[in-house]
Amino acid sequence: MLTARAAAVVLVCTLLLVSAIPALSQAQARQADYTVMLKSRRFVPEPGISQQLPDYAAAFDEGGTDAGGAEDIALRTHAIVQFRRIPGAAETEAMRSRGIVLLDYLPNLAYYVSVGSDGLNWLSRLDIFRALVAIEAGDRISPGLRRSAAGEHAQTADRRMSVVVTFFDDVAIEDAVALVGRYGEVSEVIEREKMLSLAVSEDLIDDLASCDAIQWIEEAAPPRVLLLDKVRPTVGADLVQAPPYNLDGSGLPLSMWEANGPPDTHADFAGRLYLADGASPGWHAARVGGIMAGDGSGSEAWGGTPYQWRGVATGADIISYIWPASIYELISKTADAISTYGIVCANNSWGWFVCDYFCS
Repeated sequence: MLTARAAAVVLVCTLLLVSAIPALSQAQARQADYTVMLKSRRFVPEPGISQQLPDYAAAFDEGGTDAGGAEDIALRTHAIVQFRRIPGAAETEAMRSRGIVLLDYLPNLAYYVSVGSDGLNWLSRLDIFRALVAIEAGDRISPGLRRSAAGEHAQTADRRMSVVVTFFDDVAIEDAVALVGRYGEVSEVIEREKMLSLAVSEDLIDDLASCDAIQWIEEAAPPRVLLLDKVRPTVGADLVQAPPYNLDGSGLPLSMWEANGPPDTHADFAGRLYLADGASPGWHAARVGGIMAGDGSGSEAWGGTPYQWRGVATGADIISYIWPASIYELISKTADAISTYGIVCANNSWGWFVCDYFCS
C-alpha cells in the first residue's frame, strides 16, 4: 500500500500531467494550422517541394524565360513557401544571400517567394521549411474577373477589359511593361507599387495570369464619388433619430481639437458652437464640425437637397479647442473639457507628422 505521503506525490503528479494536456493540445493545434489563405482558395500544402516546381525550374534552365516569355526573370520563379514558424532576421538574410527573397506574407506561416532554381534544394534543407508550392493561374485573378462579373466601368469602348496588373516587388517595372504590352494596351504605370493599367481582351486574361512575374489581376476601379453624405446611413443615424428613439444629441456637449475652429457664424451650428480657445475659423474644422453635429441647414445654399449634408449628432453642442502642442496638453485639456463642460465625446481629426524626422 502507498503511504499517505507517496499517495500525495502521485496525486500531485497526476494533476500536473492532466492540467498540462489541454495546454499542450492547444499549442499543437495552433502549430498545426498550416492553412494558406488566398483570395482565390484556402488549402493546406503537402509537405516538401511541389511536383510542379522542379519541372518549372528545369524549364527555366533550358529556356531562360518564364511562362510568358519575359527575359527579366530568367532562372527564377515565384511560388508560395511555408515554414514551420516565422523566419528570424538572420534566417531571412541567409535566404536572401542565396537568392531566396521572401515577398508578401500569407496566412498561415507562408510567403510569396522569389527563388532561383539553384536555391530550391538549399531551401528544402532548412529545419523550419515545410512546403513550397506553385502559384496557380487562378490565384492571380480577382473573383470578379474569374466569374466574368466585372462591371461596365471595366469595359472599354472596343469591348476589352480594363484591368490593373500588379507585379511582384522583385520585377523591374520596364520588364513588366514589356511583358503586359504583348497582351494589350498599357494606359498607366504606377512604378512604386509595381502596378499597370491595361486594356486586354477577356479571352487573354487566363494567359496573362499564367505569367510568373504577375502577382494579381483585378478589374479597374469604379468611378470615384463623394460619400460625405453617406455618413448618416453608414452609422445608422437615421434609425436612432426617428421615432421611437428620437436621439439627435440634443443637450450633449462634444469636443473637438483642430488647428482652427469652425466658423461660429455657420448656419449649421446655429448657436451650438463654443470656441473655448477663441480660435480663428478654418475650413478643415468647419467640415469636421459639420460631420459631427451640423444640422444641414445650409445644404440647399451650397447646391444640395434640403438637409442633405447634415451631420450625425445634429442637436449636440460643440466645444472647440485649438490642437495641443503635446500629448500631455491634450490629456490636460481633455480633463478640463470633461470637468468644465461635461463632454461625453471628443474628436481629433489630426495627428503628428513624423516621417520627415523618423522615416528612412
